[in-house]
Amino acid sequence: MAASWTTDEMKTANLNDKRLNRRLAEVVSALGERPSASIPAACGGKKEMEATYEFFRNPKVNFEKVLQPHIDATLCRMADQEVVLLVEDTTDIDVTRPQQQVMGAGPMEYASRRGVFVHVMEAFTTDGTPLGAVWAYTWARDEEYFAKPAEEKRKRRSALPIEEKESFRWVKGLRQARQVAARCPQVQFVCIRDSESDIYHLFAEPREVTNIHWLIRACHNRPVMQLKREVVH
Repeated sequence: MAASWTTDEMKTANLNDKRLNRRLAEVVSALGERPSASIPAACGGKKEMEATYEFFRNPKVNFEKVLQPHIDATLCRMADQEVVLLVEDTTDIDVTRPQQQVMGAGPMEYASRRGVFVHVMEAFTTDGTPLGAVWAYTWARDEEYFAKPAEEKRKRRSALPIEEKESFRWVKGLRQARQVAARCPQVQFVCIRDSESDIYHLFAEPREVTNIHWLIRACHNRPVMQLKREVVH
């Protein structure tokens, strides 16, 4: 039985099956009550555990569809605020196993460590109260990431277009933030990022949405061109 808060949070779930929608609320409720526990421990019984694993194996269930109802609820909460902080950062999910590795996982900071990366945009009020996730992006590195010498990898990375680099996630995040700001024109948004996002392509993005601002920790010294405004009498 799902807790009342998860029923409200997941009310816009659309997994193309009413039973799956109900199961999603139940899974979120179980994991939400024991967030640091494993799935077997959080589910509280063999039957519930098997149902949870079966839910995740269902082809109708994917990352985007599971997260979307929470994003919908977050957007509603943001609409009641005057100022919202959109904070982005990247974390990693380590699924390294001693024997058989998890399908779809890739190398992380070294080849023997396996997992995926998750880049999340979280919304907060100005006093630090979390409102929820606005957007998330996941990826796994390909097997060739550690196959070449460091210098060769550096040259290859430099030659790649920004769209093919991992750092493009920061540009994607800003574009997503602009969409959110356009949907809530009465709210002032501040995008907060660390120095990893200090890249030229981010600053070159269009600024047509006026209710969105940046707060980025600088990684490089950058020249700023001063524009002189002429006064016509």
